Amino acid sequence: SSSSSSSSSDESDSDRDGSDDLDDPIQKEIRRVEELLAAAEKKARSEDEELELKRKEKAAKKMSIKQQRESLPIYKYRQELLDAIDEYQVLVVVGETGSGK
Repeated sequence: SSSSSSSSSDESDSDRDGSDDLDDPIQKEIRRVEELLAAAEKKARSEDEELELKRKEKAAKKMSIKQQRESLPIYKYRQELLDAIDEYQVLVVVGETGSGK
């Protein structure tokens, strides 16, 4: 009687082993799909972060270009130049290289 309970216990172990073998390919596929999904989500996040970084860099460049333009020696004459351009058909602007003309 004790041997039948031990074989019964062995049988349930082998059933569990058998069911684990059946579940194993399914579990592997589930893990594979989860890994693919996680990788895709990570890639999407990094692409979003990269786009945001590029947007911020572009905004910073625009600011620095404006600041550079305002730092040029000729900038203080900007309005006078614009008025002269409106008033005269031909205008000759003379200045050193890097002056902002």
